Amino acid sequence: MSDLVADMAALIERLGPPPGQTGRVIQFVAQRSGDGVSSLARAFALAASRRTAKGVWLVELDPLVQHQIEVFSGDADTYGALGAGVRASPDGSAYYRITPSGARSEDAFLIGHAVGARKLWVTRFRSELLAHGQSVQIDGRDLYWRAMRRHADWVVVDAPALERSDSALKVARQMDLNIAVLNGERADLDADKALVDALRRLGGTVAGAVMNRAPKTLVKGAGRHEADQRVL
Repeated sequence: MSDLVADMAALIERLGPPPGQTGRVIQFVAQRSGDGVSSLARAFALAASRRTAKGVWLVELDPLVQHQIEVFSGDADTYGALGAGVRASPDGSAYYRITPSGARSEDAFLIGHAVGARKLWVTRFRSELLAHGQSVQIDGRDLYWRAMRRHADWVVVDAPALERSDSALKVARQMDLNIAVLNGERADLDADKALVDALRRLGGTVAGAVMNRAPKTLVKGAGRHEADQRVL
């Protein structure tokens, strides 16, 4: 993980600091499950948290997946203990809808936990609060992302693979940057192009791609983690 964090620190340098007084929202997304999106998003968030004033938020886009919080909570020796849950919405907005609506506001379902002593928070959706018959769906509203830009320097979005969910496409145009995650071991150029085309077709800004598990000839720097940064 340390090498991957270093790779993501280099990517942050290439992207440059967030403009003005607001932060940036960046989404990592792949065409297929298992291409390394969660690892890259987590490494990016860790790297960004090393130099932040307002903080970094790592958002698990699929509310019913708790992978990021499970990783952090399962390795306190590496990341530090998780803090108590805090409100994960600065203004009561949400990036999802709960249907049918109930007694609780939508933002009550989402909390964040500080990771160790870092200025890094990871989200957790409180699915246990869903009442019988309620469901949650991602929507394209931009209120949450606008609020988070004012609240944090970076908001890093871990999106589910397109083969499993279209959630990443629903929010693509609300992201400041979309990073396509490609798997060098699978070498499916048609699928990789389809991913980028889908993001752009829906108005998403594609800043580039990261090739995960790339052959060593593609890796920037000998002995580094198998991740290659490319601009499309």
